Amino acid sequence: MESTIPNKEIQIHEFRSTREVHFVDLDLAFNAHPITGDIGILTDIDAIKRSLINLIVTSFYERPFNSAKGTRIRRSLFENISPITNILMVEDIKAVISTFEPRVHLAEVNITPSGAVYIRLTIKNGGAIEFSYSLTK
Repeated sequence: MESTIPNKEIQIHEFRSTREVHFVDLDLAFNAHPITGDIGILTDIDAIKRSLINLIVTSFYERPFNSAKGTRIRRSLFENISPITNILMVEDIKAVISTFEPRVHLAEVNITPSGAVYIRLTIKNGGAIEFSYSLTK
């Protein structure tokens, strides 16, 4: 069962491309392509962003036959974000991204006391992504 992913503010800061398309994934929101009516696809940065958000909001044992893929972020949603909780959440996010997302190099993860997650990373084929995701909305 896949996680439901709400639309969030995601800011892209730089992307250099030497090829036309680097990465292609299915759009898990199942939005129809406006011309063909087929299931839409996500390319390049959009595919990576969706993959990262899926990894972050997936809990352990949520995916059949891949129980190690996930984080404890959902269990921490209603906890007071103390320095220890913050460190555990950041380490969870770093571990899941570095283990299960081979397309990027992780640069930085920060979590604010309000629950906003800021992630900065570089794409292996060139470019950089910096985005924020709110855990509480």
